[in-house]
Amino acid sequence: MVLKIYGYTKFVVMNHRKINEIIYTHIFNKKKQLYYMLLFFNLCSFAQNNQFQKEKKLEEFKVKINHPSINLGRTFDHVLIKNEENIFFFTEIGSVICKTHVCKIVPVLLFWNEIGNFTHYKLNENDFLEKTEGAHFTNEDYKKLDEILLRKESKLKGVNLNEIEGVDKDDEVDAISGATIVIDEEEIVKGAAWTCFTLWHWANGNISKRIREITAKRIELSGLIGFFKKEEQEYNEFVIEQLTIRKEYRDEIVEEIIKETLVKKRNIFKKVVSFLEDVPEEQKYYKAITSLLKVENKEKRNIIYASIKNTLYKGPISFYRNLILQIEKEKRTQEIQYILEIFKKNKIEDEKTINLLFPLLNEKLVISRKVFGF
Repeated sequence: MVLKIYGYTKFVVMNHRKINEIIYTHIFNKKKQLYYMLLFFNLCSFAQNNQFQKEKKLEEFKVKINHPSINLGRTFDHVLIKNEENIFFFTEIGSVICKTHVCKIVPVLLFWNEIGNFTHYKLNENDFLEKTEGAHFTNEDYKKLDEILLRKESKLKGVNLNEIEGVDKDDEVDAISGATIVIDEEEIVKGAAWTCFTLWHWANGNISKRIREITAKRIELSGLIGFFKKEEQEYNEFVIEQLTIRKEYRDEIVEEIIKETLVKKRNIFKKVVSFLEDVPEEQKYYKAITSLLKVENKEKRNIIYASIKNTLYKGPISFYRNLILQIEKEKRTQEIQYILEIFKKNKIEDEKTINLLFPLLNEKLVISRKVFGF
């Protein structure tokens, strides 16, 4: 039989189920070329069955990854596919790496977004996952598996392969009889420890890092700005990470980032301030910090004051005068304390600037005392 999918021609001489048994039971035998050919056939055929149309633009990547239950945890090559139209990555793997070679293995299609975060998985329409003694996953089991795979941090990350291999060698299915001693049952679907272990390490292993690297290598600055406008914090963090790596401090980029940062959550706001602390020019740092001081949130403003206090840049006198004029209007006690500490640290002794503090001596006692002490 000749099968044409996405412009590729593949000669298929085996039943699809048998192909999967070969791939995932003997995944690292010496016939690696056959493995990659069959794997790509699986990806294409599975994609077709899941409404990926022929006209979709797909790109193939061969990435180096590892998996604790494959090839003794050593690095190996794997095929990853990117859908250019909807911007996501996917690959097909076996549902379980079975040490007894008698487990039911079904193809599972895993999906990640463009920054390497696992999003979901799909099974063929008539396939299902199994537990102990051939029991099918229930709806609750699938729901729990979803929750497990979406956790970036899991106790499964630190589980040793041998701890799962504590299952009786004569058992014919994926079980937890010996593994419950070392694996929290909240981290697995009961009766499916091997399946959960296998899929979690695929979903959250270093394949995520490879995807992140692919996107980082290809994305332009306009794309990064677009990512920063997203609400998802993972995208925001990716942008800050990439701008830091690229040492990208051009005025137009910094201005775009600051504009969006004013409405970001506290942790992203703090990361942006940290990014600005590495700006190579004093003038750019204080220009950016002045723009961020427009924010009303007290915690965010305190982040800014802490940055000013710790920076090696002393800054222009005009900046400090503007600080005083601002606090005279708002009279926030904690902010006044921060500013006085900054004045001391940077040895601000300019007479005109110090004179601007005098009106604060007439404020409530707690404020006037701080100013008088200065």
